[in-house]
Amino acid sequence: MASAPTPGVARREQATEAAATTLKITLKGETRILVAGNITFADRLKLRQATGGMACESFWSGEQAIGLDSVMVIWWLAALQAGQDITLEASNATFPTDLGVDEMELVETTPDGDDPQA
Repeated sequence: MASAPTPGVARREQATEAAATTLKITLKGETRILVAGNITFADRLKLRQATGGMACESFWSGEQAIGLDSVMVIWWLAALQAGQDITLEASNATFPTDLGVDEMELVETTPDGDDPQA
């Protein structure tokens, strides 16, 4: 006799995968890593205050390509996650906007090691 699937398992698996997804960004040789599911409530609140209420995920989810403004936010969030106490404005002031094609890389990695960009 077949058994019915356990309710909520698929949602929990998706949530676990999202929590372990990393965004690795390299700008002019400097690399920062953002673990998307580990953004603290305090950092999420800082982001909403700095951007007029936008949610974290709105800067990178559902898009094939993201804009430089989103890259700047991800760069800042990765700095916060690494323990730097910096505002979005201060981060943006030092963000290298003169990037060449080979000076910027953004890679999203899922828990199984797959690179969705590949």
